[in-house]
Amino acid sequence: MSQPRKTIYLECTQTAGSRHVHTGIQRVVRNLVREARQLDDPRFQIAPVVFRSWGYRPASQDLFSEPNQQAGKASQSWLSRLESFVMKRPYLRCPLTPFYRLALFLIKQLVFFKEVYLKGGFIKMGTGDLLLLVDSSWYPDLVRYHRHASQKHRKYQIVALVHDLIPITHPESVGPGTAKIFHNWLSQASQFVDGFICNSQYTASELQNFLKKHQITKPVTYFHLSGEIQTDITFLATQELQPEVIEIFQDPSPVFLTVSTIEPRKNHLYLLNAFDQLWASGMDVKLCLIGKYGWKCEEVLERIKAHPLRNKKLFWMSSINDQELDYCYRHASVFVWPSLIEGFGLPLVEALQRNCVIMAGDIPINHEVCDEMADYFDLDDPSSIVRLVQDYLKNPTEFETRARRPKEFLTWTQASRDLIEHALYLLDPTVKLSSENPRTVQLKSSSPIEAV
Repeated sequence: MSQPRKTIYLECTQTAGSRHVHTGIQRVVRNLVREARQLDDPRFQIAPVVFRSWGYRPASQDLFSEPNQQAGKASQSWLSRLESFVMKRPYLRCPLTPFYRLALFLIKQLVFFKEVYLKGGFIKMGTGDLLLLVDSSWYPDLVRYHRHASQKHRKYQIVALVHDLIPITHPESVGPGTAKIFHNWLSQASQFVDGFICNSQYTASELQNFLKKHQITKPVTYFHLSGEIQTDITFLATQELQPEVIEIFQDPSPVFLTVSTIEPRKNHLYLLNAFDQLWASGMDVKLCLIGKYGWKCEEVLERIKAHPLRNKKLFWMSSINDQELDYCYRHASVFVWPSLIEGFGLPLVEALQRNCVIMAGDIPINHEVCDEMADYFDLDDPSSIVRLVQDYLKNPTEFETRARRPKEFLTWTQASRDLIEHALYLLDPTVKLSSENPRTVQLKSSSPIEAV
């Protein structure tokens, strides 16, 4: 007798509330969930869900359409904007706290009434179902909900996707309060989830270190992400490339590209120092930075804005669409990646899939993602990348030949199936995998896990 078809619920609350954000974890979640919904497998069906204080509800189908930045900003929850506005202003937060909390409570009650009674009730997960926490699900309400459900002997299983442990291993590099929130979430989630899946072997090893330090035993596995830039063709057909994007690549000067939010761990100062050396020595090269401004990088921001070669040799674009991003990858001479720490490094794979020459910092995760398809430089010594750039300018063909070697990459469809099957295998070793053997995680020595 065949087993009943189980439902796999994919939690995507943070991404659903961030329609205007299409980078980082939100980009990964949107791609994974969109492709997972299309999987045709007799063993399971996929149901994206969002968490609302008292339980889970179906995710809006709008989540999976191509994001339009302007429309996304307009449709972003006004409640989230209000909360963000107040929390970023201590002079408002202190005197208004009692009134603010009361107003927030009353508003949430109204939202609850609207969603449950006017739009239908919450989802009831059944025996054998799986809840896969694929988003940055660090909400205290969600943790309390699952702790309570576990105490009442829930019948479904939970697996959490961990994108990285950077808030724990490198707390100085994340936004205000993030380190404490994440540490509290991971410590408590370790008590109620049935297992963890990570986006790389490196992240899985870091997680094993954390669990071992806290004497917690949970199964851990990993999968890898895709570098596809999936877009809605109809949407992109209406989008013209910004003239300033095209102009960067029009003359024969080599363009060195990096794609990331401007934040401490992305190490933009390293690149600026290195390229200032190159420009001072008369090298005709361009440096193109793509990514919005994040936090704690005022020095970087001021240096870019005041740079004498800005918009001549140094370019910064804080907002481009996927068509323009694809254009930049395909026309750049070299993709440079000086990041100090990553959970995976999605831009690396996006660049690799477009046959970019890759120069990356010499850290473990970059070797896992790129292997022999990249050249590596010392992150403690900017002259290391200077020498690498000089070698490239002397003989670009050698670098380009290596970049164009035949190689295979996952599609987002394959990555989503890999995610789901390895999560199922984590809980039941009799599950058959479509592609390769189950991935065991070897505990490696890595950065120390400090309490936050």
